[in-house]
Amino acid sequence: MVEPQHRVDRVRSPAIRGLTGDTVHMLHKSLVGIALMRISIELTGVQLKRSHHAIRESDALLERMRKEGF
Repeated sequence: MVEPQHRVDRVRSPAIRGLTGDTVHMLHKSLVGIALMRISIELTGVQLKRSHHAIRESDALLERMRKEGF
């Protein structure tokens, strides 16, 4: 199984002391959105690698079948 690489596990948050509740809520939602996008990008990379691997395996199988006269 291919594991995600170059993952940033922690998203740094600016200091929130003195900010309004609405601003803190908006900032939190934004940081969660960024973290979810990073995970999505990592997973997309893993899926692409798996797809490319499947393509190579299929091509190799088809080539063996052609050589054997199928």
